[in-house]
Amino acid sequence: MSLIHFKLSTEEDQDFERILALESESTFFELHQFILDSIDFDHSQLASFYLCTSEWIEQMEISLIDMNPDEDHLIPTMDQALLSDYIRNTGQKLKYVYDFAQMWAFRLEVSKIEEEDYDTDTVYPALLGSIGESPDQYVKIGKFAHLSDDEHKLVSELQLENFQLFHSDEELGSSASGFMHGLDDDDDLEDDEDDDDPFSDFKDGYDSDDRY
Repeated sequence: MSLIHFKLSTEEDQDFERILALESESTFFELHQFILDSIDFDHSQLASFYLCTSEWIEQMEISLIDMNPDEDHLIPTMDQALLSDYIRNTGQKLKYVYDFAQMWAFRLEVSKIEEEDYDTDTVYPALLGSIGESPDQYVKIGKFAHLSDDEHKLVSELQLENFQLFHSDEELGSSASGFMHGLDDDDDLEDDEDDDDPFSDFKDGYDSDDRY
């Protein structure tokens, strides 16, 4: 087992950076959860990782939930995908997209891979470095102010549908109303009353020099 260091950054804030460390047998779901914890985001929205080329061109998706309508185009899910299956070299690049209404897009770069001699006394995942303030999760809602009423409603519905995927019917009464206040209270949106292993070939060749 090895220890993988990821540098998390975003193009929107050049002063923001997190250094995350996870053991190679961790899943992408654990990485997903730790990213959100490290930036103080809630866990209510959908997300995907994208394995990228050295030029940040997306090549393969790893999704939070099963997105396979047919068996001819299989997409691995985060809870089944181990980091060790896809992360082989320093310098590898990934994108992490969270909340497909607001489209938070983060960049992940493998900055270091430590082999067996890493500090096993530390509890992983671990936050090894932090620069800058975490973004406000719902700050992008204000950018929707120019949208039409129908477009506002569509954004709100998409946010709520994502939220409902992760909560039981019993939780939705209070939780959903608390969640939706971020869409309605401060950003001139409509009030609520108006809202009526198939990857073996990929893995075997993934550490080729011409890709990274």
